[in-house]
Amino acid sequence: MIAPIVMGNRLCQPHQLIGGLGFGHVGKVRQIARSRDIGKLHQLAIGGVAMIDRDLKAIFSALLGLMALFYLLQNLINLDQAYASLDYVMSQADHAAYPGNLLPALGPPWTRAAAWLVFAGEFVTAFLALLGAWKMARARRLDADEFAAAKKWAKLGAGMAIIVWFGFFHVFGAAGYQMWQTEIGAGSFQGAFYYAAFGFFVLLYLGQREDEVA
Repeated sequence: MIAPIVMGNRLCQPHQLIGGLGFGHVGKVRQIARSRDIGKLHQLAIGGVAMIDRDLKAIFSALLGLMALFYLLQNLINLDQAYASLDYVMSQADHAAYPGNLLPALGPPWTRAAAWLVFAGEFVTAFLALLGAWKMARARRLDADEFAAAKKWAKLGAGMAIIVWFGFFHVFGAAGYQMWQTEIGAGSFQGAFYYAAFGFFVLLYLGQREDEVA
């Protein structure tokens, strides 16, 4: 039987540390626990948490990239409807609450250019976030500096998501073209808030530095 081990001001059983590290570290935990090397055991526990953080950062970046890719493909599959939606919003039709606007009402070809600007932003978001997820997955067992460097692309992807769904939809669409006044515009405006928030939360998480892995 392996005796309890003092970690800081707590009395820990080895299985409590194993639970946070995964089954791959079970043998190592037992071996170190028997040797009573508290420093190594504490280092192993910290390294296990760092690995979890690295895995989650790669997963969340991949999910953000897939979300952007799916929305891009859905827009392309329904291209005429996507055009019509932007035609409607940028024409300022049915703006009863705030009929006046600082920005001019626009139609094609300006609305087509705006649509493809959104599509390009979604593509760049997807590409950067997925590339970042792949690079983080490859660097997950490297030292902290190398993993931090691998996060660069994912950070750019998350930042691009904020530019697309906060910048394009909220700054220009909602504040500029007052799209919140219509049912179609309000739906796009509300959805864009969630997507921008996802990008912001992923960017915040990516910005946190991890400890070295064991």
